[in-house]
Amino acid sequence: MDEKRKNLRLKGYDYSKRGAYFVTICTQNRTEFFGALIPSSDENCNDIIDAHLPCRGDPCGRPYVSLSPLGCVAVDVINTIENMFPCHIVEYIIMPDHIHLVLFLNIERTTDALRLGECAVAPTEDSSNNNVTLGRIIGAYKSIISNIWRKQCNQINIRANSIWQRGYFEHIIRSPDELYQIRKYIRENPLRKYYSEAD
Repeated sequence: MDEKRKNLRLKGYDYSKRGAYFVTICTQNRTEFFGALIPSSDENCNDIIDAHLPCRGDPCGRPYVSLSPLGCVAVDVINTIENMFPCHIVEYIIMPDHIHLVLFLNIERTTDALRLGECAVAPTEDSSNNNVTLGRIIGAYKSIISNIWRKQCNQINIRANSIWQRGYFEHIIRSPDELYQIRKYIRENPLRKYYSEAD
């Protein structure tokens, strides 16, 4: 896509400040690189999704994403990024054509913080000992996945197409309630996507 894209960042905002961010990364042309949406195995399950603990799958049998090998790489690289930078990804979902993350930048990932959302406030202070930005973290995440993809393609002599749409979308999380609602939104993404193509 050669058309001009508008700047999605908040003008004048320092994205190296400590805080909580909701990030969405899309694939090029919304190609379903990361897997396929699988129908529910239990249509009668109406349990409310608990958005307090990190999402590691849906035990209730609702629609879910069956990850491709590249989707599995996208999951593995989350741990790589957490080891490389002062951040914690406390919620995520790999959808076939996009990824949602809740990322805490320069914030301690304590049990209480995860349970109560106490750290989910708009960033108000600079990091004292680094200037790692949200953009640098997301750029590294995308780059590592792309490099692994190219190596895998080279091994089987196929052309490695571009994976990513340029840039990413972000939202600054400003309250514990907002954190709760965003985490709930992420967990319900496969269910919403399955029953409505509007997502």
